[in-house]
Formats: sequence, structure tokens, C-alpha cells
Amino acid sequence: MVEHPPRIKFKRPDKTARHIMNILNKEAVDKVRTERTIPDVQPGCIVQMRVQVPENKRRESTLKGIVIARRNAGIATTFRLRRLVAGVGVESVFPL
Repeated sequence: MVEHPPRIKFKRPDKTARHIMNILNKEAVDKVRTERTIPDVQPGCIVQMRVQVPENKRRESTLKGIVIARRNAGIATTFRLRRLVAGVGVESVFPL
């Protein structure tokens, strides 16, 4: 008698949660692109931006630094900014 290995059951790719989340993520990215322009920020770019300070809702601070990384993750895309504060290097992560 020949023994066969157990049959592995695969789920249909169009029914998996990952596939559904990818579709929702693409739709959200398309919606954001129609509402506003997304800047083309790449590592090596020097950027200057105004950010509202969370502790004081009315105050805005200007940050200037160099982009050292970009993480492409659909709607959750972020970039890492390196700047000097009082002679000390500080890295901050911002959503795009």
C-alpha cells in the first residue's frame, strides 16, 4: 500500500484577508492622490517644513533637514528626517 503525503489545503487568493486589505489600501491611496498632491521626497533631499507642535496647538515650528529614508507602505508611507538640534543629530519620522 502506497502512502500519500497529507493534502495541503490552499485558500483562494481573492478571499484572503491580505488580498482584501491590499485592495482597500490601493483605493485609499488613489483617493488621497485625487485630493492632494503627494510630494516626491527621496533620500538625499533637503526639505523644510512647518509642523504644528502637539503640546501647543497654535504654535508651528519650522524643521529643516535631510531625508535619509523613505518607507513605501501605501497609505502609511513615511520618511525619516535627520536634522541638528543644539549640535545633536535628531531623526524624526513623518507620514507622507
